[in-house]
Amino acid sequence: MAEKSFFKNILNFIVAASGKKSVKNLSAQKAISLQKKYIESLKTKKNDLCTPPYIEIAKQLTSDKSEVFRAAVWYLNEIANNESRYKVPIVSILRNYSEKSKRSKEDLDYLNSFLYLLEQEK
Repeated sequence: MAEKSFFKNILNFIVAASGKKSVKNLSAQKAISLQKKYIESLKTKKNDLCTPPYIEIAKQLTSDKSEVFRAAVWYLNEIANNESRYKVPIVSILRNYSEKSKRSKEDLDYLNSFLYLLEQEK
């Protein structure tokens, strides 16, 4: 028999407490157990469903505004330096963008200076 979700159990408990539906009362131990299972399921779902933080920032590289572009480069650099697991994909994104974009020389120099530093730290 499949167990009910945490929310369904709590809802049934609340509804039963108000006398609208007869359901066995939820013991404190059962509530704690359900909460632990729910929290564990959130942890696994979070790991499976989260988009890496650099994806949304990388989209800002295409902004026409130089300030937005430079901020995106700076934030990508910070993420790469602080989260080693994201370094390789971020360097790849920056390298790709540097080779294919048609931005001003100043913007590309800014990008390439951070890219150079990231590649030196491998």
